[in-house]
Amino acid sequence: KVATGDDVAMFSDPAGWQGLLDGELQRGVRGLRWRLMMTSAWRRLRRAGTFVALNESIARQLSSQGLQSVRLPNGVDTERFRPADKKSRQDARAALGLPRDSTIIAYVGRVAPRKDTRTLVAAYLRLLARGDKEAHLVIAGDGHELPQLRALVDDAKRSRRVTFLGEVDHVHPVLAATDIFVHPSRREGMPNVVLEAMATGLAVVLSDIEAHTEMLAGRPAALTYRVGDEAALAARLAGLVQSPNRRVPLAAAARELALERYNIDGVCGAYDELYAKLSAGDVTQGRSASQA
Repeated sequence: KVATGDDVAMFSDPAGWQGLLDGELQRGVRGLRWRLMMTSAWRRLRRAGTFVALNESIARQLSSQGLQSVRLPNGVDTERFRPADKKSRQDARAALGLPRDSTIIAYVGRVAPRKDTRTLVAAYLRLLARGDKEAHLVIAGDGHELPQLRALVDDAKRSRRVTFLGEVDHVHPVLAATDIFVHPSRREGMPNVVLEAMATGLAVVLSDIEAHTEMLAGRPAALTYRVGDEAALAARLAGLVQSPNRRVPLAAAARELALERYNIDGVCGAYDELYAKLSAGDVTQGRSASQA
């Protein structure tokens, strides 16, 4: 399964793959054993007959390298990730030390340039500058940009309105405590956390990268904004914070989409069908879980 377009570049460019390995070793992130293992894996992957592409952009990139793919999405457990009732939401907020009555805006994931969490924090500070006193921002995740984000908040003297949870063991309590979920990423394949937020029945706001918009399948299941545009993101958030009723149909559409298109049972069934076709030597390019 190819998670992002970056992975395609690694499959198709031995020099790029080697550069990644060298960089990981130089930064001390990985050891020599990992390098040997990944080099072996790369050689085997190049000989693979079929790849799973999470979105159309990845499928196009694979095709440009002469690599065949089938389209299958990630899946989400829609029983575990489901809308939280009032008590569950309050219990989750209490456990995480979050304010009981605020509108919680949350991001979950790595804190890195690719995820563009700086734009989210900047947009939230714009929201506060407008005098909105209802919203509270939660960042759940770790990464080398976390100190810069903390500095942004401290400089704005708004640290009490932002909670940095750091790395969390389970995303479920964070989503249960949340009203509005934001995923501002600049590059993605098909982020599981967005599927989990949709299944939880949250109002979701996404950057307008192709991977995000393709996940929506033309449904009104999330609001989008131009990637990197903090003013546009601030406006989206302001509308949802100030008008809670706007969140209701958005959240319902997100839950419906997760149930219909990304339910883990349907995705597993599509993989079963794919494995059967591979075993029989019969794979039709371009099939998706919704078509299988």
